[in-house]
Amino acid sequence: MKIAIVADSTAVMGDVTDKDLYSIPLKIIFDQKSFEDGIDLSQNDFFELLETSSELPTTSQPAIGEVEVVFKDLLKSYDHVIYITLSSKISGTYDSGMMARGLVDESRVTVIDSLSTSIIQKLMVIDALKMVKEKKSIEDIITHLEVLKQSFEIYLVVDDLKHLFRTGRVSQTSASIGSMLKIKPILKFIDGQIDLYKKVRSVKKAHQTLVDLVFEADLQKGDYLMIAHAHGIEYAEALQKELQIKYPEIIVGINALSPVISVHTGPKTIGVGWAKL
Repeated sequence: MKIAIVADSTAVMGDVTDKDLYSIPLKIIFDQKSFEDGIDLSQNDFFELLETSSELPTTSQPAIGEVEVVFKDLLKSYDHVIYITLSSKISGTYDSGMMARGLVDESRVTVIDSLSTSIIQKLMVIDALKMVKEKKSIEDIITHLEVLKQSFEIYLVVDDLKHLFRTGRVSQTSASIGSMLKIKPILKFIDGQIDLYKKVRSVKKAHQTLVDLVFEADLQKGDYLMIAHAHGIEYAEALQKELQIKYPEIIVGINALSPVISVHTGPKTIGVGWAKL
């Protein structure tokens, strides 16, 4: 079977080239002007606009009709389409995908809620593409992805929780903790939602907590480990150096968060995610 793998833009697949990979962008609205995530705006472009914009940006998921068009076009050339979206608990992108699926041949489209975003979503897409190359069945690929999405952990340190609170991704209680003097929250994806995991004093201690969490995971060769950042490459590279010493047999990659996710996290966000296979 010919199988197409589709990801929304928050997976940040720009550095992956594959003839069976397709992307559907979310949108960012700056001063009533709409941009396609990762197409019209790079992360650097986004933060430059953020500094000069008179209003805070908003985001929106792909329109149902746009997803439907992608599905219809791909089904002309492929036997099946697998669409991997960011968590349904933080975006309506999965729901849009499911509605678009209902407008085409449902038996030939699978929409998977990654329960995550960014680096873990990207790992799921990469694994799916690998299995397509190995000519695995639809059933095997879907089963693997469902197992993989239950085996990951993602932790984040944000510089200021006001962005996540403003966009409804954390509660006012969690946001108020972040505003306390010298308190930095460690956030965790739990069942597809972003929740407060721990609060520490100072950015230095927050980043050390990320290192400790990865060390405690006791990863083995073959497991996945990646770092994500929003306008915080210096933090990401320092974390990468430390983790690579601990895990020399695992390639520790660095990815920039998409502009859409950066709207919610704000600048100087650093995250780490892994999946034990």
